[in-house]
Amino acid sequence: MESGYPGRMTTPQTPEAEAVLALVRRFRGELGEALRGIDDLILRDQAARSAHDELGEAVTDVRQVRHETVAALKEGRTMAEVATMLGLSVPRVQQLLKAK
Repeated sequence: MESGYPGRMTTPQTPEAEAVLALVRRFRGELGEALRGIDDLILRDQAARSAHDELGEAVTDVRQVRHETVAALKEGRTMAEVATMLGLSVPRVQQLLKAK
């Protein structure tokens, strides 16, 4: 089945994907600056821990989106086709489909 996608989709190739990546990079920079801008080291540590906890939840959200996306790609396709589309191995696609 022809997917209409390049063999590998590991690098953002659309304006939307580039915008998401730029947002993440900008956020990382601003977060680091904001934390380093807290002079009181105890308060800085507390803020860093809170940020770390929130980022953990954000990573969980991103994993869920990825799972949903791979599951949607799998509809009507073989694991090998999905793996080729995403530039991944079949076992990695299976792993992503099991994750929730």
